[in-house]
Amino acid sequence: MNNTLYLIWMSSDKALSERRKKSISELMKMNINSVLINNQNLSDYITEPLHEGFSSLSHVHQADYMRCYLMHFYGGAYADIKPPSEDWSTYLEEMNSNENLWFVGSPHQNSTLFTGFSVQELEERNILYCADSGFLCKRQTPLTKEWYDSLIKKMDDNLKLLKEYPAQYAKHNYNVNYNGPQYPFDYREILDYILQPLMYKYTDKISRLLPALNCYDYL
Repeated sequence: MNNTLYLIWMSSDKALSERRKKSISELMKMNINSVLINNQNLSDYITEPLHEGFSSLSHVHQADYMRCYLMHFYGGAYADIKPPSEDWSTYLEEMNSNENLWFVGSPHQNSTLFTGFSVQELEERNILYCADSGFLCKRQTPLTKEWYDSLIKKMDDNLKLLKEYPAQYAKHNYNVNYNGPQYPFDYREILDYILQPLMYKYTDKISRLLPALNCYDYL
């Protein structure tokens, strides 16, 4: 089992605010082996070739791609660069010791976005959606395989547009108000729109007891 916490920052070091730097320091104080992946060391973690459209993605979408890649091929823990509220090491140990548990996250505040169900309906159906900002995940499960395969298919389907209209800035995403050809991906398209439906499909393999990151005061 992999007990590593992966942080990802694909923008330049100059773009790291003081709050972000403090968050990195706090995350790395968890009782878990931690690594910050960036453009300088990315190649050290590539065991299978990246998709040929990877370099055309925005920095945000590159980070979305890599959290899927890392969880499928390595497993372990992932966190956005945001302040933690609690150490995750005991939760990681629990997941690794439970063969019926593949994924541990904190409750997703916008689950209705992906299902059309109300919060009450979601609770009645025991659908355990998890936030994508931080989670624990076992490698090479049917969940990660479907996540990774769906990501690669989406990249394949949009490769021509990606090459013709690569991202021009860190948070570049599809502009719904522009009708012409353009960068193909909406902000959530290669992460939430793939991962969250899998939370529904594999809900019996998921826990949402992980303490959440602070997603409101981190920039």
